[in-house]
Amino acid sequence: MRRLTRIYQWLDPTLDENAVFDMQRMNLFILAQDPNNWKWVESIPAAIWDSKIDWVGKAIWDDPKPQIYARLPKTLELMESMIETNRRFESYQTEVQAISQLGISFHDWLKLTPSTEIKLDGAKLMYIIPSKPLELQPSI
Repeated sequence: MRRLTRIYQWLDPTLDENAVFDMQRMNLFILAQDPNNWKWVESIPAAIWDSKIDWVGKAIWDDPKPQIYARLPKTLELMESMIETNRRFESYQTEVQAISQLGISFHDWLKLTPSTEIKLDGAKLMYIIPSKPLELQPSI
């Protein structure tokens, strides 16, 4: 539930595990009510299960659930990786906007280095505090 919540939070940061559970409550209830009903298999995205590919050469009565459940962790990992990549692109976009608004060339931006004062945890952080707030546009 925690991993699923983090994925939903990408779409709506205000969601918590309780909200995601409430969103999925009916789906979970239906699944628990009749675990032998395979209708839910038809609603699964092809990234997890594609009957046209995964059932080729198999009997119709073969149970696809073990394969589906086995793929879920890898599918969640892929979705988490895609979200992380998207957030990195958003950060790069924000950085480019900041460089532009500060009037610094990219070459000069790359030359910036953190101060030489020693930090408590040994981190090499650098803060850029503009004289007036930047007007950064949110990512689309």
